[in-house]
Amino acid sequence: MLCVATSFTFASTPPLLSWLTANLRNTGALTLAIPMNVSLSQIGQIVGVWTFKTSEAPAYPTGLFTNAAFLLMGAMTVLVLHIIYTRRNRRLLPGEKIWEL
Repeated sequence: MLCVATSFTFASTPPLLSWLTANLRNTGALTLAIPMNVSLSQIGQIVGVWTFKTSEAPAYPTGLFTNAAFLLMGAMTVLVLHIIYTRRNRRLLPGEKIWEL
C-alpha cells in the first residue's frame, strides 16, 4: 500500500504549477512565483514527516487528521478561487486574458 501511495505523492505538482503560471499576468512574476511555490511545498513535506508519530502506530490519528484538514483546506481554497476568478472574468474587457481555474 505504501508503494502505491508514494508513487502519487508528487502527482499534484505539475498541475498546480501549470495553474499558477496560467494565472500570472506578466513574465516577471513567473521567475519568483514558481520557486516560491516549490520551496513552500517542500517545507510542508518536511513538517508532514513529523505528524506521523511512531508512538501512534498503526492508526496514526495525528498524521491522518492533519492530512485530512489540509486537504479540506485546499479544496475550500480552490472553491473560493473559482468564485473569485468567475467574478473577475465577468469584469474583463474584450481581448483581456481571462483568469483560469
